[in-house]
Amino acid sequence: MGNLVQQYSEDNTEVVVLQNEQMTARIAVTLGNTLFSLTANDREYLYFPYTLQEYRESPKLAGNPFMHPWANRLADDSIQVSGTRHLFPESSKQLIYRDGNGLPLHGLLLKSDAWKTTALYANENESCHEAELLFDRAEWHAVFPFAHAIRMCHRLQGNALHVEVTIDNKSGQSMPVSFGFHPYFFKNKEDMQLSLPAEEVLLTDEKQIPDGQKSPKENYWPFENHRISLSSAVFDHGFTGLPFATQKIVTYHLDDVALEVDAQYPFVQVYAPAGPGKPYVCIEPMTAATNALQLAGECPAVPAEAIFSATFTIRINA
Repeated sequence: MGNLVQQYSEDNTEVVVLQNEQMTARIAVTLGNTLFSLTANDREYLYFPYTLQEYRESPKLAGNPFMHPWANRLADDSIQVSGTRHLFPESSKQLIYRDGNGLPLHGLLLKSDAWKTTALYANENESCHEAELLFDRAEWHAVFPFAHAIRMCHRLQGNALHVEVTIDNKSGQSMPVSFGFHPYFFKNKEDMQLSLPAEEVLLTDEKQIPDGQKSPKENYWPFENHRISLSSAVFDHGFTGLPFATQKIVTYHLDDVALEVDAQYPFVQVYAPAGPGKPYVCIEPMTAATNALQLAGECPAVPAEAIFSATFTIRINA
């Protein structure tokens, strides 16, 4: 088998399959452009216990949702725009996914049907799917008032799936960038080993909003050389302090899964809950910290009419 691509409809959803001898990736294009299956050697690595129709109708998340224009939480229904607090209008609040405290969570595009395939191909080196979303709906602009286009490329090469996001700022002002991904990796045994190269944990208030303080992660968990067994550790925490000063790519490990990020992802949220009803671990690359859109100067910014790109890779070392 060489590199193959396939495109079909399932549950009124456009689905794209990228495949080679080592891995198969499945993407629900018109359902958030969500990677919902990643298999290697007949083993599924992503938690997605739903049909596509069930997922569309459910408030639950799974697979690898794209979080934009903010990853994780906001402290309330507002963001900073050009130094001014921008309140979300009441008419747009039904668009917003929320956490248990009612805080805005994970942006506006989790299960959006606005993604359009722009390229699908395979050659001797790779199979690839490219899609674009135009952030041009009035209800979106009422929350995040920046016209822009998002391009996402899933590229399968050997035992690695590369995911590149490009933001094309079409507005007349500098635009803050605070997106991320939320991959749900199967936790198939209690003593899975997590390797977390971030030095610091972001301390938070009772609603999991960072309070501006950081601490060495070893003050809270018994890491040894950045490694820890998930049999004795539970996480829902943000981390930073990655070694990009000496490395272009930083790698997290979860047993035989490696998540490689470039320097545009200097933050990560690790979600590793306890209990048999949540058999997954999430290692969530983020371009900015939780709640950064409410804090002036805390997000990377893409100038007017410019672009911003970030790439991460899921590599299966099975």
